[in-house]
Amino acid sequence: MKLAVAAVLVLLWILRGLEIRLYHRNRKRGRVSGRGKAPLRIMIACCAVINAFLIAGLLLSDTELNPAVLAAGAALLAGRTALKALSVRALHDFWSAEVEIREDHRLVRQGPYRFLRHPAYLANILEAAAYPIMAHSPLGLAAMMALVVPAHVYRIWVEEGELERKFGAEFVKYRKSTAALIPYVI
Repeated sequence: MKLAVAAVLVLLWILRGLEIRLYHRNRKRGRVSGRGKAPLRIMIACCAVINAFLIAGLLLSDTELNPAVLAAGAALLAGRTALKALSVRALHDFWSAEVEIREDHRLVRQGPYRFLRHPAYLANILEAAAYPIMAHSPLGLAAMMALVVPAHVYRIWVEEGELERKFGAEFVKYRKSTAALIPYVI
């Protein structure tokens, strides 16, 4: 069973990489903020290392796998997949893995963006939590959250600065009316 879970985690990480490549295909480019690129690449590299340790720890530990914990991780991944798909669909051509503002950019407020300014980032955080949960690794969960949450908070800060420069008062009004990551909380 552990080998099967480890194989699933590896497969999911590979699929995530393919997903990013697919989203980058045939897209328009705009002005990219240099401040958002390096932290993203560092975070991806660190997550890959943490995932490698999660898989090794899972395979080498004596821990019995709890089906309820596996189901919780799988539910997080399913929620992440749905939220990410809805977010990318709502942004359509404006979605980018980098903080990027295009000439014809418009402020998107439909789909999950009615409730959250950064639903795709929430999806990333859910994904980062799901892997260590499925690997039964509280330490891995703490490491992932210590890495992923601050990196996304920084990216939100960079992106919102770019959006405010592009849209001015329209974005300020939107920011005041929606949460960044969790509806009615933050």
